[in-house]
Amino acid sequence: MHPGRRWLVFFSAAIAVLAAVLAVVLPVVPASASAGPAAGTRVGASHPDMIFTLGPSHQVLAVQGRCEGLSQASFVSGACVAAEDTGGLASRVDELQSALDPIAQNSRTTAVMSTEEGTDILASGGRDLSPAQRALANEGDILARSPGAHAEITALEAAEKAGLTPSEIAVSRAMCPACQAAIESSGGVINDDLLGAYWP
Repeated sequence: MHPGRRWLVFFSAAIAVLAAVLAVVLPVVPASASAGPAAGTRVGASHPDMIFTLGPSHQVLAVQGRCEGLSQASFVSGACVAAEDTGGLASRVDELQSALDPIAQNSRTTAVMSTEEGTDILASGGRDLSPAQRALANEGDILARSPGAHAEITALEAAEKAGLTPSEIAVSRAMCPACQAAIESSGGVINDDLLGAYWP
């Protein structure tokens, strides 16, 4: 076969493969995202010659680092998940913790819990939230109180008292075994770094 014709056949075959991939990937209807108001998620699929955005995943929480619902995985050569923490729980924890004086920062734990209903719960261990921390609260936040209790327990109790369903929690220091047990008994899953948990 003439080299020019051979190249033309190869090019035509490549176009046909590309068209088949597009026909399969582009019609995918995004599933609903349920990660809550503070975090946006997207699933991207890559191919050596192209990049597609398939849309929101079925469920990706910022602390999970995984996704569900990517139904077309077999048609792509690679896939990745990114959790867009736009002013999310971890950054709020950092902001609240930095409002404490240096000594308190080394001895007290701050926690922020999101709920399925959209309300955030702010909590601190020991003496509860300081005036400087309370001043950083957003409208609608619950300022949890339980003097002497750990921040995680304070947040859990506040959610139960308000009739709210925990979704995710971030803390400024690694959780102690007692707080881990309390979260797990409520249905939560602890992150590997012990700095947060989520409720699937």
